[in-house]
Amino acid sequence: MNAGAGADLRRKAWARGPECKWTTGFESKTHGLRGVNSQADIILVGKINGAVLRGQHLCFCVYLEPRRRRRILRTNSSSRPHPCDFSNEKQFLAYKVIQRFKKTITCDPRNITQTWSGYRPCTYRGFFFETPPGLTNTPTIASIDFNGYRLCSPALTGFVDNLPDLALFHANSNNFSGTVPNLSNLPFLYELDVSNNHLSGNFPTNVLRLSNLTFLDIRFNRFAGSVPGFIFTLRLDYLCLNNNQFDQPLPADIGNSPVMYLTLANNGFTGPLPPSICNASNTLLEVKFATFKANLAILNFSLIKKAVSSPQVLFLNNHLSGCLPAEIGSLKKATVFDAGYNQLTGTIPSSFACLLKIEQLNLAVNKLYGEVPDALCRLADVGRLLNLSLSQNYFTKIGPCC
Repeated sequence: MNAGAGADLRRKAWARGPECKWTTGFESKTHGLRGVNSQADIILVGKINGAVLRGQHLCFCVYLEPRRRRRILRTNSSSRPHPCDFSNEKQFLAYKVIQRFKKTITCDPRNITQTWSGYRPCTYRGFFFETPPGLTNTPTIASIDFNGYRLCSPALTGFVDNLPDLALFHANSNNFSGTVPNLSNLPFLYELDVSNNHLSGNFPTNVLRLSNLTFLDIRFNRFAGSVPGFIFTLRLDYLCLNNNQFDQPLPADIGNSPVMYLTLANNGFTGPLPPSICNASNTLLEVKFATFKANLAILNFSLIKKAVSSPQVLFLNNHLSGCLPAEIGSLKKATVFDAGYNQLTGTIPSSFACLLKIEQLNLAVNKLYGEVPDALCRLADVGRLLNLSLSQNYFTKIGPCC
């Protein structure tokens, strides 16, 4: 701090008062300040054209902005945190939100919350800081990653929804209860993962208003009821709803969804496979409708991991019925079609012979009947078919190539 700035500070002190010691980190001086109530050893914290003055025993906080506009922020001799202790006001507000949430944590096996102390929230485990769009040099909480922390809390309400600059919230494998809070006031949020928790209630419809959302994962929870059909029209890349308690017929326009990775497994979805599935012919690589069984070897999870960045759909462990739609044959990019362990009936459409890129086809344990098309079995020669499972159905004839 140069002498000119110090003189300017003295000139702008706006009334008569006792002496005030202050430090800049470079030097320490004593100045007569005006307008301060009679208290001994008052320390000034101020800002002049970007230069920060910080004291040791704050009881009076003034910001002198570039245009010399004076604004009193606090007159309090307590040691409680205040905006002057933080890099910016956003971090101060985030600090208060985190500390309130910390008090709701009932178990913390990895001692994560021990790091949530002090006036530098950027050092807290699980929190990541960036400057929001439209601002400069104002880092605040942009991302939260609690994956695998095993934290316990009865609610997320009052925490996630009070961090307005949040863009990503990942909380896989914790023990959070309650419902998904109203997140419609988070304009930057584009990834939400609350999978593998104890959340319940209806589908969190408030997420439908998140215009930037591309990733939604609420699997392995206790959500119930129906899923709004509008969710399948959003431009999501990932939509994971599996292992909940949703019970409804598959939406007729589910094939119109542009998602790359869709999982509805282990719910109570019913009804036939919608013909609209042909609309996904340019995207779907994996299609699985099968009921999950521990000994079902056809469920190749290594392929799932390999294709995470590829379009796919999983319908494992539901109660699908009706006939196989001929439109399935138009899934020209599909590599896996798994409809085993359901209640499907009728014959195998001849259009299945068009699945030239199919590698695994499972129709086992259904109520299919009639003749197995010879052209389907020839896919092992003219296509890429490696695994064909048709057991426990009611077929009366198979082609010579089978």
